[in-house]
Formats: sequence, structure tokens, C-alpha cells
Amino acid sequence: MNNRRKNRLGTTTVISLILFFIATQIQPATAVTGKWSRYPVGNSGFSGEFPTEPQLETKTVPGVPGKLYLCASRDEEMNMYGAMFMEDVGVNLDRFSEAQLDDFYKTTAAGFKKGLLQALSNVESTLEVTETGQKRVVFAGLPGREIDYTVGPAASVVRMTISGRFMLMAFATAALKIPDENLEKYFSLFKFSKVPEKAR
Repeated sequence: MNNRRKNRLGTTTVISLILFFIATQIQPATAVTGKWSRYPVGNSGFSGEFPTEPQLETKTVPGVPGKLYLCASRDEEMNMYGAMFMEDVGVNLDRFSEAQLDDFYKTTAAGFKKGLLQALSNVESTLEVTETGQKRVVFAGLPGREIDYTVGPAASVVRMTISGRFMLMAFATAALKIPDENLEKYFSLFKFSKVPEKAR
């Protein structure tokens, strides 16, 4: 791998850490009903279903061409559901080899964990964060990865996918336990109303 590509991978790792750190700072509203509704994530026809209207944030990172669109919501049990759409990571990920894509997902997972630990340290938490597994999945109709964590006694599940220059991520963090069937339904409901130009 040449230095230019290493630098791009390094940049992507930093971006992923920033993404999750920003996401964990969002203070989502608490649900008042059990009715889930569909909400957009970003401006490219990407949407998901959340238990309450999510708090939406649009961010930019110096030196990175695309915007970050973040949202988070909580249900009545205080489980947290969030998503992120990054419209341009600064490199065409379709040009990566399978090994480079694996590295991309691994470094993104490491960034997610570091961001979570940083967010926990901000509230002086002593909870441990442990990665418990990874697997290949289909997310929003595209091949991607799932990474599972434990955060103290609770669980956090992240699904992500990439195409062209964009990256998608959704996560669910349990206050105690989210049933597996509810998690699967949550992740399965993310979709595009149209495929973004950069994904073609």
C-alpha cells in the first residue's frame, strides 16, 4: 500500500472516531408513545424508523469534502438508536481491494470503540467496552459489517456499509437489553428512496 493510500485510510479512521464522538454527544428526546415513524438521515433519500423524532445534526470536518448527518433517538426504556450518513469520505471506496475494505471496517470499529470510551470518560464512567464479534451483513440493501460490543452490562450493535464515496452507519445501544428480533427489525428498515449518485 503506498503512502498516499495509507494517509487516506488514516484520515478515514480519524473521521470514524469523530463521527461516533459527535453521535454520542447528541441528547435525544425520550419517547412518549410506542409508535415508531420514518425519518430522513441526511439529504440523499436515506431514512430509517425511530421511536421518537430524532435530534438531527449536520457537521463538517476540516479537510473532508462531505458533510456528516447524524441523528439519535431514545425509546421509553431509554435504549438509544442512532444513524449517520457521510456523503463523501474523500476517497472512492469502490477502488479498494477486499483486504483494504476489511482494514477500513476494522479501523472504523476501533474508532467507534475509542469514541465510545471517550464519551464515557466525559461522564467519569468506569464501564468497560468490549468488542464481542463481527460479521458480514446487508445494510440498506448494500453489503456491510456488523460489530457487536458490550458496554458494562449492556450491549451495543453497529451496522455500517460503504459505496463509492459515502458511508452509512446505524447503531443501537441498550440501557439493559433490546430483544434480538427488535434489533433485526430496526436495522432492516433503513433504506434509500433512490440510490445516491455517488453510489452508482
